[in-house]
Amino acid sequence: MEAIITKSFKKMVDSKAFSWKKVSKSTKKTYFDDFQNQCSWAPQFNGQIKSSWESKAAERYSDFVHKLKIVRDRPDFIPEDEWLEWLQYWEEPEVKKKNQR
Repeated sequence: MEAIITKSFKKMVDSKAFSWKKVSKSTKKTYFDDFQNQCSWAPQFNGQIKSSWESKAAERYSDFVHKLKIVRDRPDFIPEDEWLEWLQYWEEPEVKKKNQR
């Protein structure tokens, strides 16, 4: 499940989403649709699966962004101009302060 979720992030990066809370609803829907296309379950479990996916996706996204921030080496799936925005964001004083906690 985790690998499927992370692959979705790499297929479509939300360039302004430096945290899961900032990922747009439409992008989250795309991520879930991708997950749903790769997995199957009985319809009566839709609510439970969606809730579990939300929780796991938030966790995986946090890990995903953290790894990008630590490595600071632009991956192929993020365009150069978007990567520069991420790097600038991580250098903002309030972001650096938050990360030191």
